[in-house]
Amino acid sequence: MKKNATLTVDEYEKRFRDLWDSIDRVNQQLGGVGEDLGEDAEAFFADSLRADKSIGGIRFDAVYAKVKGGAPGEQQEYDLILEGRGAAAVIEVKYKFRKRDLAQLDQQLQRIKSDFPSYKRKRLYGGIAAYSIPTEVAHAARERGYFVLRRRGHLMRVDVTEMKESRL
Repeated sequence: MKKNATLTVDEYEKRFRDLWDSIDRVNQQLGGVGEDLGEDAEAFFADSLRADKSIGGIRFDAVYAKVKGGAPGEQQEYDLILEGRGAAAVIEVKYKFRKRDLAQLDQQLQRIKSDFPSYKRKRLYGGIAAYSIPTEVAHAARERGYFVLRRRGHLMRVDVTEMKESRL
């Protein structure tokens, strides 16, 4: 026996709602995977930097992860902050760094001295870190004076060819 090919409005609406519910579940799962990958990258670079707290010949004393700064309601999170006696570094971490992500680091470097007044007297550096950084993104970061941290196996490779003190 052949099933009737036409659907009632109620049946159509139910199938449509079921489809959107399925799409929402997939979106939540994919979002969770992306979040997990980002947290993995942050943990990798934080652990690597805690093991060796120097970048470009500058020795840092402490590594802080997921630091919140700013006034309530205007807070932002800094992925990694390295702090030393005369210097501090802000590092934006992604699983895959894209050129548009550089704007986030630019903005953080502009804000950090107001979010953390103790950094006003420190030399300030910016850096990006990711498991995957396309060549053109690394080049754009170095042009801005940022250092570049990449994963190399279970180790980290440091590129400080154009690193300079931030004047923001």
